[in-house]
Amino acid sequence: MCQWEGCSRSFDRPSLLESHIRTHTGDRLFVCHFEVRWAFRTPSKLSRHQRTHKNERPFKCPHHERHKAYLRSEHLKQHLLSQHRGMKRFRCPVENCGAEFTAKSTLYVHAKRHNVDTANLTFPCEHPGCNK
Repeated sequence: MCQWEGCSRSFDRPSLLESHIRTHTGDRLFVCHFEVRWAFRTPSKLSRHQRTHKNERPFKCPHHERHKAYLRSEHLKQHLLSQHRGMKRFRCPVENCGAEFTAKSTLYVHAKRHNVDTANLTFPCEHPGCNK
């Protein structure tokens, strides 16, 4: 269990607790040797970052002959949903914009271009009869 004042998170592995404690302290022990200024709280985040330098793209789209590939699994998932299933659940709230996105985070980046306060964006379910 985290001993930080005001925090009661608990973890089943000591390594997860150690990583969590770094969110309180701000310590970033895992340094990228490609760029001196970049450091990360976990070895996995450093490893993921280093793939950008090596241009490693292990997550490949099965629908493209030339294997469109991504650095992160969530980016492949977004690609599959938007390009091969047509699912773009997040719409820009700005009148007459019409932009749609598969990921909320991509909409946030887009909304900032319109100077929209992203802290107050809501995404109601468009399923008929759902009030969530």
